[in-house]
Amino acid sequence: MEKELLHEACHLPIEKAIFEFMFSTGCRIGEIVSLERNHINWSNRSAIVRGKEIRTNTRLSLSPKDTPIN
Repeated sequence: MEKELLHEACHLPIEKAIFEFMFSTGCRIGEIVSLERNHINWSNRSAIVRGKEIRTNTRLSLSPKDTPIN
């Protein structure tokens, strides 16, 4: 229920994409902000996210509905 309300509050495609990315991966806003394009591998649907610790990297598996935004 809450997810639907939050999703409906997103108006722009980029807002919806960021919300879905956060919800499906559990990433924090700071981790998404620091995410660089070269950390995303669309061919194997994964991303490397730098966590709070400088040396902490997490490889995420992206769902098939996640697509690049042009």
